[in-house]
Amino acid sequence: MTILPIGSDVRLAGNTVHQFAIGISQSIECIEGAIWITQPNEPRDIVLAAGERMLFRAPGKSLLVGPINGAAVVRAVGAPCLDMAA
Repeated sequence: MTILPIGSDVRLAGNTVHQFAIGISQSIECIEGAIWITQPNEPRDIVLAAGERMLFRAPGKSLLVGPINGAAVVRAVGAPCLDMAA
């Protein structure tokens, strides 16, 4: 697992999927491009465009995150975010 430092930008290459563990009161922010987010036991996916952020209120969420139409840049905001694919 790789810890994604708070406030650091992380580039997601096109056609890739990343699994993140996310803590309570932490956000994922899309800095550049667009991303989709899938959560277990949630019926809908979420799409974030550049400048949008999603706050997670429940602890221990596992997310699948991927770029849409090419590369994207994301940022962890709040508590540390772990990339479980690394």
